Amino acid sequence: MSGSQANPVRRAAIAGAGTSGLIAALLLHRLGWEVTVVEAHARARTGTRAPTLWPPALHVLGLVGVAGKVMAEGHPVSVLGFRTETGERRLDLGAAGCVTLSQSRLERLLEDRARRVGVRIHRGVRVTGAHQQDDGRVLVTGKGDVGTFPDLTVDLLIGADGYRSIVREAIGVELAGPGRGTRFALRDFVDDTGGFDRDAVWTCTGEPGALVTVPLPENTIRLVAPFPGEDTHTGADFLRERALGHGFPAPEGPVVWEATFLAHTQQATRFAQGPIALIGDAAHVQSPAGGRGMNQGIEDAFTLVSEIGAGTSDDLVAAVARYAAIREPELSDELAANAAVTSHWNGTEPAALIAPVIRSELEVASCSFRRVSAIGSVTPDETSPLGRRVRLTAEAWPRLSSLRLHHGLIVETTPASPAIGQMPSLVGNNLMLPDGKYTLSPTMNILSFEPVGVPA
Repeated sequence: MSGSQANPVRRAAIAGAGTSGLIAALLLHRLGWEVTVVEAHARARTGTRAPTLWPPALHVLGLVGVAGKVMAEGHPVSVLGFRTETGERRLDLGAAGCVTLSQSRLERLLEDRARRVGVRIHRGVRVTGAHQQDDGRVLVTGKGDVGTFPDLTVDLLIGADGYRSIVREAIGVELAGPGRGTRFALRDFVDDTGGFDRDAVWTCTGEPGALVTVPLPENTIRLVAPFPGEDTHTGADFLRERALGHGFPAPEGPVVWEATFLAHTQQATRFAQGPIALIGDAAHVQSPAGGRGMNQGIEDAFTLVSEIGAGTSDDLVAAVARYAAIREPELSDELAANAAVTSHWNGTEPAALIAPVIRSELEVASCSFRRVSAIGSVTPDETSPLGRRVRLTAEAWPRLSSLRLHHGLIVETTPASPAIGQMPSLVGNNLMLPDGKYTLSPTMNILSFEPVGVPA
């Protein structure tokens, strides 16, 4: 029997040529799969949309061969700034710095790379159905805007086709979470005056309301803010007032892109069925709070293909199920925190979501720390608390931005909270937290630690 007969080429279809779909295609191609991507839009999308890429996503982009171009074209961010009614602080990110780049530009880079390596991409084609056959393979039907599109029979189908996913609908999966979203205003403009920080992402809360500023390439600044309640301001006037209220200059440079949009925080009731998997916005959506939405889709793709590549047998369905078992609780945690932060920003009570699942330290660690010999791996520092999650009572989680410990007990928090007097620990680890000041992400992961003395 020939090698090709013993190990036939496996085939995958991916619905959606967005970031997560294209990365999944490139990673599967690395494993030797034959990949076909079908995309409903005949032309690549425009608009900046999600621009922020954190280190785990950059690691994955390196694996698929586009990190060099992303770093060359993107804008590095080295600082997180926080401004409240009580003052401001700056956190130097060091090696945890992020890069900003238009999502539409990133998708063009990914698509160019995919076409060069032999991934088939068909634009102007909508998936119309997915039917699992008796042999376990999936029959994918589609309809082209022009001409006809042949049905595909594949070993694996990935739904990366967005919030209104046809693949999700085909397998009978719904989105859980509040149907009422939060309305945001967004403006990208050229900062001719130099009045906005080019090194830092600023998150401003308190009066006059939440505002985030993000530096983008080509001297562009993004402003994004949630409308309070049923506010009916126009986007331009609303953002101008927010910027001036927080001490920034008026955003009056040439407008690159401007939009208002409704952001939902919802999660699919399951991420997989047999050899069919959901990733990206087909599996979950969240507000811009934290700048993690696009990154989560990238981590979905990496996790799915990692499980497929790490399998010790040909049981594809088991690998897809492992992906779902990993990502469903991770996203439940993430979205619960995202919803709480978003509600805090616009002064509303958080809507009921899937309950957060407090995970182990290994699950909390970046997806790029997972041991996957088929794709590439990074070994985490097992002794460092950085990046790991602090365990606190539900009353304190996830509203804190920093805490200070003395004799193992919390003596100060920002903002003030019922956590005073608690003894925090790390999720899934008995490592003692030394005394000092801890800066936390909105999801209670440790961003930095200062071993400073604390008065008795």
